[in-house]
Amino acid sequence: MAFHMKNLLPKDFTAQQPQTKWVNDITKIALKEVKLCRCVLIDLYDDDVVDWSMDHHQDRQRVIAAVGMSAW
Repeated sequence: MAFHMKNLLPKDFTAQQPQTKWVNDITKIALKEVKLCRCVLIDLYDDDVVDWSMDHHQDRQRVIAAVGMSAW
């Protein structure tokens, strides 16, 4: 099943205030015995890392976990 979200930024990656626009990046990290996927949430206002999550699988659950942790 495909997962599609509406693009709310229309290629406007600038923010006038903090915590108004976040983007995510998923990076695969290959270690000797395992591969990990790290999802990082970044605030476009100041490029600060809002939160992150890591697991063995690259899927939307990584993004949801990172967003969920940032709510604390």
